[in-house]
This record gives sequence, C-alpha cells and structure tokens, in this order.
Amino acid sequence: MSPGKKRKEKADRLRDALKVVCGFDEHSESIVNILKQQHYWFDSNIDNEYGPHTLIKLMFLWYYTDIAIKIAGKHFSKLVFIDTFSGGGLVKIEDTDYVCLGSPLIPVISTLKMTSEGRKGFDEIILIDNDKNKIALLENRLNAIRKNLSLNLKYTTLIGDSNTLIQSQHILNSVDKNTYVLIFVDPEGLEPKLPSYLPLLDKVSGSDIILNSSWGLRRLAGTTSLAEQLIREYLGKYDADRPIEQQLDEVFRKEFGKEVGVSIYVKDISNRPLYTLILRVRRTSSGSEWIEGMKNFVDKVLSKYTTRDIKLFLDQLAGNQTSIDKFLKK
Repeated sequence: MSPGKKRKEKADRLRDALKVVCGFDEHSESIVNILKQQHYWFDSNIDNEYGPHTLIKLMFLWYYTDIAIKIAGKHFSKLVFIDTFSGGGLVKIEDTDYVCLGSPLIPVISTLKMTSEGRKGFDEIILIDNDKNKIALLENRLNAIRKNLSLNLKYTTLIGDSNTLIQSQHILNSVDKNTYVLIFVDPEGLEPKLPSYLPLLDKVSGSDIILNSSWGLRRLAGTTSLAEQLIREYLGKYDADRPIEQQLDEVFRKEFGKEVGVSIYVKDISNRPLYTLILRVRRTSSGSEWIEGMKNFVDKVLSKYTTRDIKLFLDQLAGNQTSIDKFLKK
C-alpha cells in the first residue's frame, strides 16, 4: 500500500467518526432532524458550549462504544451505559454555528446502528446531572427520539450528586453479574470521587470506564492543604511526594481492578493541555484486550491531528472548507 493511500485512510477514519458525532452520519442525522423538527434543538440558555477540543472527546467515546457494544452483546444479557455528568445532550462548538450530539446521545446512536443491523444494542442508559433544567431538556429529547424512531431503549435520569447516585440502590439494583456497564465520567473539574464507583464495579462482571482526568489535578498537586484534600477525595488517597499519574494508575489497577487501557492528551485549539481521556478496560476470559482497535484509532488517527486540524475537518464536512490536502501530507 502506498504512503498516500495510508494517509487517505487515516483522514477518512477521522472524518467518519466526526460524521457520527456531528450529525452527518445516517443515524445521527436522523436524530438531528427529529430534534430540529420537534423544537428541541440547541438551547443557549441550558446547553453547554465548548471549544473544538470536545470533538476529540466525543469521537473517543463514540469509537469505543461502537467497539464495546459489538463484543459485549455476545457475552452479556444486559448492556447499560451510564453518564455521570450528562448535560442536556447537545453541545455547541465555540465561535462556530456547529452543534454536535453530546455524550448522552452517543449510546443512542450506537443502539440505532446495532438494531438496524439486527444486533443487540444498549438495554438501558442511565444519565446523571445536578442541573434539573438540563435533565428536563434531555428527557424531552430522548422521548422525541424514541417515539419518532420507534426505538426500544429504556432510559433513567437522576438529578443530584453523581458520587452519591452512582452507588445508590436505584443503580445497583439495575445491574447484576450478567450486566455489562460502560461508564462515562466527564466532569468540569475534580468533582468525581473515584472510590464511589467501586460498589457498582464490584457488582458487575463486565465494566469499562472512560474518565476525563483534568489537568487541574496536576496543577493543584503540591499547592495548598485544601488542594491536597480535593485530590485525596478524588483519588481516595494521596501521597504528595509521588507523581499524580502514578497514583491515578494505581487507583485503576488496584481499586478498579484493571490497568489503564489507552489514553490521549486533549489540548485546546492553541495546543494547551486541558485533560487526559483514560479508558480502563476489562479483559476477556482468554486475557486478550478488547481494545486493539481503540488503540489503533487513538495512536494512528486521533493523536495525529491537532484540535485546529479537527475543527477544519468539521468545516470541510459542513461545506465551509473545500480542501483538506494539507492534512494528507502529515
């Protein structure tokens, strides 16, 4: 295969993932059309607006969800997606007119895709947020999508502190050893207390976690006693004399029971680091990882383009950029 062909494939893989999360794919476009027709499109008073770096996060989530649901559906009787900081379901890209589908709608797209192929999708999605207005809008959107697409997908919304709700009986009673759970943890800062996830992880035999680990964690290290307390609550324990990354890795390995599978540094459009996306993945009974395809996507595609590049890819998809030749030279 020629080098030119490889470069084209890399760009196409990125473009395909971007199509899904931004409404240019068959299934995501159907969701976009319903939300617009039912007047549940972006609400600037409720929905979030972030820089184009959020596209990396959404593509990361989509790609692994697409991989995991295909494998888990063969091994587990129930598939559950939990979003502990869900928001309202849509996100606007700052300084643009682009609105993309947020994390709560990613499992909906996955389920639409799987059911259209006659395969098993998610049985339930559980969505947590402490903003009642975001949850109310998200419920309206999900109801419209389910009704207009005749989608048999149960959803549960919970309002309040995710650290409390993730270990509530409502959630623990909805899973068992035959349940696979994919948990997406995407806070604004250091709100999560990672030990609060342990009761859920202990109850299921199949679980993956995607964590947005803020770089604020690194910046706070070694500053004040209050900062140390925040880090201690986040990790469960904290040693100021040891690197944060090492201690976070230990939480995954020792407390969560599995090592970090794959990660990517997410930077803003000016190339400043914002957070690290971390995937903690279970292993099959044979010991082989579930995530070879995910590693390939992150290493060979996502990590090869800057946030500015990805925003220009979106411009091209939206018809605002006619050429992406310069990307194919990378």
